[in-house]
This record gives sequence, C-alpha cells and structure tokens, in this order.
Amino acid sequence: MKTIRNNLFLLFVISILISTSCKEDTVRPDTLALPEDMTMTMSIDGASHTPVLFDNYIYKTTRQSTKKGKYLVLSSLINETQKFEIAITNWDTPETVENYILPKKYLFSITDTSRLCESFGNIDSIYCDGAVIRYILSDDYVYQSQDETFGYVNITRCDPVRFKINGNFNSMLIALPPYEDTVYVQGSFENQYYRKRGY
Repeated sequence: MKTIRNNLFLLFVISILISTSCKEDTVRPDTLALPEDMTMTMSIDGASHTPVLFDNYIYKTTRQSTKKGKYLVLSSLINETQKFEIAITNWDTPETVENYILPKKYLFSITDTSRLCESFGNIDSIYCDGAVIRYILSDDYVYQSQDETFGYVNITRCDPVRFKINGNFNSMLIALPPYEDTVYVQGSFENQYYRKRGY
C-alpha cells in the first residue's frame, strides 16, 4: 500500500513538472527593447507608426575609382511585413571624417541649387548628393520618392564618434510600376544608431 502511494505521488510530481515545462516553452519574449534615446515617429497618409526594429548602417562608396563618398541607410521594420527606409548619398564628406553624413536638407529635385555634384568631364559622369525614401509593402509593391516631387530629408545632426544621427523628413512617395498610387509620409528621428558596413 505504501509503495502504491509513493508511486502515485511520484506520478503527480512528474505531471506538474511536465505541465510547467510546456507552459514555459510557449511563452513568447517581449519585443526587442530599443535604447531609450533612440526614436523614430512617422505618419503615413495620416496614420501614425512607430517602428519596432532597426538595421541602420553606413558604408563607403566609390565612382570611377577616384570619387569617394558615404552611403547611409536608416532601415526600420514597421510591422511583420512593412519596412521604411531612408538612404542618403553624400559626396561632399571630407575624407578625414569617417562615418559621417553632412547635416543639411536633401531635397527631391534635380533643380535643387544646394545639391553638391561632381563631374568627370562628361554629362554621363555627374554624381550628386541626395536622399531617397522608400515605403516597402512587399518585394513587388514599393513606394519611393522621386525627383521633381515635393519632399526632403533634413539631417540636423550627425555624430561620427557615437554613430548617431538626427533629422526629419516630409515627402510624397510614388508606387513603382506596375502600380501608380501615392502616399504621403512625414516624421522625425533622434539618436538613430548606425554601424559600419564593409569598411
């Protein structure tokens, strides 16, 4: 009788352990916490969004083996399927300053008189600094800023020592073919941390 009671008690303990283990396995972790001072807020056609994950990076770019510049990308995940990206090309960066994008307003206009361009002697070899905004619904459904459309990316601060950048943006985006619709985006970001890639 004592042996039966011991066996029943052992089975009871095992069942509790199994039940607890199964519950722990099904617990999902919280969304990855961002640094308290790293923020980005945006409005897309009037709907507010706050990205939850970021993959920001800067790398060197070269044209015709001689002209060098920087290319910085702020890439954020809005939800499980949608992404938002800001990309900045800067040919005016002094080579003595690493990991740096020149703070200024990058306008979406080929007639922008503040745009800094470099030429290699012919019209096909002119390279200008600038920015592009992309709102990505899927691989084949992408909205993008275009020249001669209203908008800008304004970089207000870039810290090449702490790898942080601040700014704001405002633009109409046009869907790439085969789509033709548009969306309007605006927002700001502060202390966006970026890392080096391909240095």
